[in-house]
Parts: sequence; structure tokens; C-alpha cells
Amino acid sequence: VAATGATISVVLFVITADSDSVNLG
Repeated sequence: VAATGATISVVLFVITADSDSVNLG
């Protein structure tokens, strides 16, 4: 369960990092 949350956080980080605008600080 905890691993799922961590994976989602990493995915969101990668998506925001890939985008020109980083909305998640």
C-alpha cells in the first residue's frame, strides 16, 4: 500500500519535471 503511494509520487514528480511548468513544489 505504501509502495503504491510512493510510486504515484514519483510518477507525478516525473510528469511535472517533464513539463515546462512545475506545479508541484
